[in-house]
Amino acid sequence: MGDDCRLLQTFNEYLADFLKRVDKDRAYFTYEDYCLRRRRLAAFLEYEYHVKDIPFKEPKGDFIDKFVVYLSTVKGIASGTIHAGVKKLRLMTYTVYKNGWVSVDPFAGFHVKPTYAERRYLPCNWSSRSS
Repeated sequence: MGDDCRLLQTFNEYLADFLKRVDKDRAYFTYEDYCLRRRRLAAFLEYEYHVKDIPFKEPKGDFIDKFVVYLSTVKGIASGTIHAGVKKLRLMTYTVYKNGWVSVDPFAGFHVKPTYAERRYLPCNWSSRSS
């Protein structure tokens, strides 16, 4: 691939390789989830940069910051879901780096800390109450 590879092009190739492994050591549901993440990334590129794709070497740390803000404010996605999506994007970019398709992982060292809402639980004796 080299220095001329593009982010979504690379994501597409990653997905094509992933699909070949479905029902062997990968699940189709996981593939569908990656496809959803790819669609959100494509929508973000259109929204933020007004482009269909960008060179893989262009995204820096502020790229993911902007992506996180976009997912939370424009798409209304919760922090925990954003964390999972960014984690998958980072896994994909690391795999690309590890395979030698790019010389530097643009997202190395970037972390998103999820915040979760406090969950309320039913009392232990709730199911034994009569109607």
